[in-house]
Amino acid sequence: MTTGPYGPNDPDEDGPSPRDDDYYPVDEAERAAMGLPPLSSDRRERADPPQLVRISVLLWLLAAGVMVAGFVLMLANQRAITEELLDAYQTAQRAGESIANRGISDSEVAAGVPGLLWLLLVGSLMIAGLIGLFAYRVREGTRSARTALLLLAALLLVFVVGMPSAFVNPLHVIALGLAVIAAVLLFLPNVSGYFPPLPKVRRRWQDYS
Repeated sequence: MTTGPYGPNDPDEDGPSPRDDDYYPVDEAERAAMGLPPLSSDRRERADPPQLVRISVLLWLLAAGVMVAGFVLMLANQRAITEELLDAYQTAQRAGESIANRGISDSEVAAGVPGLLWLLLVGSLMIAGLIGLFAYRVREGTRSARTALLLLAALLLVFVVGMPSAFVNPLHVIALGLAVIAAVLLFLPNVSGYFPPLPKVRRRWQDYS
């Protein structure tokens, strides 16, 4: 009988003997004997988020809901949006603008509106899902999630400012205002400490420089 690194091993027994590289002890006494920290020390415990972070998360979720409601309302106002787009298209035709001189009829313009509205609604649902995901990560103190939420708020700003007025309704503006307030709360000085930057990782090749 031989003695292995973790106890006596019988060469006549079936199966390979335990190896150092694939053995992970879970018993606390055994880990202490090997000089390993307790398993509870391997898990990073995050402190409760500050009150302003909690308020910001609620505002983000509220902004996501109001934004989706705005796109649903936009779909409900499909007839009014179509009429306003047709009026704008006919005005462009009379003005001789190049975008209105491509042989597109009024019926073709009207037929493309429903598909566009549904596409925007599906996109808003995807953005709302991303807001919910990153808001949860922000509550845990993830710095990159805060940046992602800021980019999503910028995307909503581009929609409100860049889209024709026929597509934008008051709910979109309210959602944008809520998102802006929520983003400002995450960048206040007394909250920024909850989002520590990632530690710099020293690469192996830097040891030789």
